This record gives sequence, structure tokens and C-alpha cells, in this order.
Amino acid sequence: MPRKHQYLSLITALLAAHLTISTASATPVIYNDEAKFLADINSLGYQTYTENFEGPGWDHVRSTDPFNLISATEVTNLGITWHARSGNLITTNHNWAKGNGWGIFEDQRQGFSSSELFGSADRTLYAVGGWIKTNPSGADVTIEVNGQIVDGVITGVFHTFVGVIDTAGFTDFRVLDIEGQTVWGADDFTYAADRAPQIEFILDPTINVCPAGGETIISWNGATPGGPGAILYSPALGNFIIPNNFSCGGTQLDLSGVGLKIGFQGNSDASGGRQITANIPPSLCGFYLQFVDISTCDFSAPVQIQ
Repeated sequence: MPRKHQYLSLITALLAAHLTISTASATPVIYNDEAKFLADINSLGYQTYTENFEGPGWDHVRSTDPFNLISATEVTNLGITWHARSGNLITTNHNWAKGNGWGIFEDQRQGFSSSELFGSADRTLYAVGGWIKTNPSGADVTIEVNGQIVDGVITGVFHTFVGVIDTAGFTDFRVLDIEGQTVWGADDFTYAADRAPQIEFILDPTINVCPAGGETIISWNGATPGGPGAILYSPALGNFIIPNNFSCGGTQLDLSGVGLKIGFQGNSDASGGRQITANIPPSLCGFYLQFVDISTCDFSAPVQIQ
């Protein structure tokens, strides 16, 4: 009988090792069909969230004049930090938008070359995809994750969908023309994660309050119109679960419960957003903020006070 237990233990260990190897060696899958991309994400059980580059987190990088580009080294929104190659910047304009809004592109300050854009996430992603428009058309565009370029999608005259799913998970991605021949812009990205932030939450990126402290502007979008919400803060990231005797009990935050406090409670406006002015003391420099919609228990990505 003990020997049977030993065999069972060995089989269990071998199965576990096999499953671990299979997961780690997952190969990225490239998509040119957004509907199929979203269906596969759903079948895998991931949550999705979207970036259309329209919110106030992007307002400081709006270029209406192609000869007077208003750009930044990086922009963080929904927990994703977008940036260009070293020496280049990122901006948005109407030319690269899929509709009537704004699209993202690389402001090339280092001389002309084929465009590239990078993203870094605050959580593990399993999929990323968006609509790419190249100049000229016919480019072979892909999204690199985990250092792998598996295949590309040939772009048409208008925006073409390019997406990738990698069940191994990743936090960084790169969008590029494989052949390095075109400039391009993009719009309407979808990300997938185990826990996806649904609310856009922004500390004004043009105001640096640290280390001395001072006034800044906090805003959010995507919450329940007119509904109650709260901003919580903590000195560190973590996985605090709101106790069941509080509103949204059972919701897991991205903040540590050690030193966690409520900094604001109030209602969103009729559009589901709001802008408030906050006086940040020096002692809160480096702390993290997170917004929770008390009506739906949806939440934002955490934002660090800097």
C-alpha cells in the first residue's frame, strides 16, 4: 500500500511538471479578425478592457498640427505605459484614428524610420490587439510578446486589426512593421487579463507634486453615471480584499491592506466621470491610489503619486 501511494505521488508530480512545461512554452497566436480574437479571449476566461486614446489621460499629447507635435516620453493609462523608442516620443492625432477621435503614433525626433511603439502593463496580460493603419498600405505588422515574433498581418488601405494571444502571459509588448518599411498609427486597443481595470483614473501627468507635495488634479471616466465612488490609497501595491461587511465586499484591490485608507468618497457626474482638485501632502509621495465604483464594484488600475 505505501508503494502504491509512492507511484501515485510520482505520477502526480510528472503530470504537474508536464502541465507546467506546456504552459510556459505556449506560442503566441496572431489574429487579423477582431471577432475571433475576442471570442477566443472569452473562451479562455480572461477579462478585457479597452484603450481608445480619447480620455483625459491623453489630453496632454494632442497634435492637431502635423508640424507642431505635442508629445511626451510616455503616457500611462489603464495601467499600461505606452512609449516609443529611445529618443522618440508618442503623441496622438486625428489622422491615425479609426473614427473621428484620436489615434496614437510615434513622434520621430531621431530622423525618419519605420514606426515602433511599446507597452508595459502593471499586471500580467494574455492578449493585446488594436487597429493599425500604415503608410503605405501592404505592411507586414505584428505584436511581439515574450520576445517572439510569430507572424504578421498584411495591412489594407484603411485600419487593419492585429492582435496576439499568449497564454504564457506577458507584461511587455512591441508593435512593429516586421519589414521596417512604413510609418503607422493605431487606435482602439483591447487588453486581456485575469483582473481587468474598467475605469480610467488619472493623476494630471503635467503636474509633479513630489517630493514637496502640492495641489494636483484627479479625474476618472467610465464609472456609473451619478453613482457613488471612493478613492483609496496605500503605501504599497498588494491584493487587499474588501471585507464583506463593507460596500463591494469581496472585491480584490491592487493595493496593500497595510496602511490602506479612504481618501475620497463622492458621486460621479452624469457622464460617469469627475474631476477634483486634491492637496497632496509630502508624506503621501510614492503612495498608490485606486478608484472603486461602489455601484458596480468595478475599479481602476492603481496610480502612483509622483
